[in-house]
Amino acid sequence: MALSKPGWAESFDTGGALIDIVVSDMTTDAWRRVFAHFKAHPEVWTPCAGFERAGQMAADYAAANPDDRLLAQGDLPGQLNAWFLDDELEIDLDPRQLTEDEHVVTLQGFMRELGQLLHRDVAMSWEGMREAVVFRYRYATDSID
Repeated sequence: MALSKPGWAESFDTGGALIDIVVSDMTTDAWRRVFAHFKAHPEVWTPCAGFERAGQMAADYAAANPDDRLLAQGDLPGQLNAWFLDDELEIDLDPRQLTEDEHVVTLQGFMRELGQLLHRDVAMSWEGMREAVVFRYRYATDSID
């Protein structure tokens, strides 16, 4: 089976470029929520130091090494790489692994979950091109467009 919804196949045909899920303007409280959420779901989020698996996740953003990243292997094929960048949470994914409609629906569900956890909008765009939004979860209306 393949992506069948109008526009989805084109949205995920990036020629190998990654897609970013981004939450901007992260506050100390938002980081606290993200770390707590990741720790509460060890079946999904694997802590890493640099590019290697680590025994445990940093206590919070202040204690994390700026080069650390967290890997997630969950409902989507492949892996998500969550990067902690000052006031921005960026989660990379390889769009070539989104080959079924249900994968995109799961991705949108993850964006909604993240937005509701943080009480803010969540955007998905081409890597390094924040203005090229593929999907956006809007917290105020609980909708994805």
